Amino acid sequence: MAGKTLLQLCFWIVLARFCHTTLQTCTDVSCSASCPPSSGTYTLTNANSDSFTVYCLFESGYGYTFIAANTSVDPNLAKLFTEKTEVLIRHKLQNGSQYDATAAQISKYSSENLGVLYNSSTGYNNLVNDHMTPYLYVGFVPKAGVNHSKDIQGWKVQGTDYNFTNCDANPNSYFTLLYNSQNEAYGNYSHAKTDLLHVWYDMRAK
Repeated sequence: MAGKTLLQLCFWIVLARFCHTTLQTCTDVSCSASCPPSSGTYTLTNANSDSFTVYCLFESGYGYTFIAANTSVDPNLAKLFTEKTEVLIRHKLQNGSQYDATAAQISKYSSENLGVLYNSSTGYNNLVNDHMTPYLYVGFVPKAGVNHSKDIQGWKVQGTDYNFTNCDANPNSYFTLLYNSQNEAYGNYSHAKTDLLHVWYDMRAK
């Protein structure tokens, strides 16, 4: 994969009638519009009155909120991420080509919501290189209540389950976008490319 790339993570939202007087979510953008809103870039405000930019993709009755890679304030993910069944990973190449891939729970964990967190992995396995902030963390298997030794884990990409047999007692299914605004170096950890780890890229759709 040549050249620089941009990864964005977006969250499925259900468009509701209630909206805030200040724009905090893409749902607010939708219900404050006098006519069906146009998909595009919008400025939202978090609970601390900090502004940040998102891309709102509006569909019929639902939509997606894309978090920009240069986001440096807490984007209030609990508000943005109202439908916790899947995320959409957008991969943009330097030449402008753009690809999407959905990521969701494997069938075994289909009753579990995804955990989507900003600069945190609370309730899920800790990530390596958590010093490379800010980051978005998507947890598939929570820590609580289950010994995950030799458990079947994984993620569903573009509607297909991709599984692995876990090697220890930890829930090792998570996906992280490290925006790394301070250009910190990676820690002493590396892994060769595997089909499982790169399936979101290999199965992407333009």
